[in-house]
Amino acid sequence: MSQDNLSVSQNEPIADFVFAHGAGAGKDSDFMQQMAELLEKRGIKVHLFNFEYMAQALLNKKRRPPSKMPILCDDFKKVVQDVVDNREVPRPLFIGGKSMGSRVACEVASKEAFSISGTIAYGYPFHPPKKPEKSRLETLTQQTQPCLVVQGESDALGSQSEIQEFDLPDNIRMHFISTANHDLKPLKRSGLSHDESLTMSADETLAFIKEVI
Repeated sequence: MSQDNLSVSQNEPIADFVFAHGAGAGKDSDFMQQMAELLEKRGIKVHLFNFEYMAQALLNKKRRPPSKMPILCDDFKKVVQDVVDNREVPRPLFIGGKSMGSRVACEVASKEAFSISGTIAYGYPFHPPKKPEKSRLETLTQQTQPCLVVQGESDALGSQSEIQEFDLPDNIRMHFISTANHDLKPLKRSGLSHDESLTMSADETLAFIKEVI
């Protein structure tokens, strides 16, 4: 799918996307910044934020573990509400994130009354590292909105071979990046660079949003 065919004027956003970071790196990480830039170029208005635990860790220059899920959900909901209350033009609203951020987004989408058009997950954590028995599948499947999951084929938190064994509902759309890891970084033998895999992920995101709206 060519970038030229999917590109939209940056002056005319087609949707809002509240985009949450993963457990170990905040909104200023390379992944978050690069993906946000790619999405913005495709006409998607991206709203980045730091969860409160991350904001405090950066302020105190001391690494902190993520807060419990209810607190993370409260942080997320506040940002969504702020976006809804302050945007000048109503647009379809999507929420999602990288890894942990996508899990929180799915939890919020399944329980809140926001008019959410869909969710987007980059590297969904189907289970903790090296603990496939501790499934996080229910958080993903309990939502009823359309959901796009962009996953590395070799993601240690949920590989393609693992996910193919799941009976996923029809509202969940999987897109796998060849040989890629949890950060969507492919192996050299794939012939893809990390930049190219992120560009492909952004193209897939725009195609999904266009289909939903």
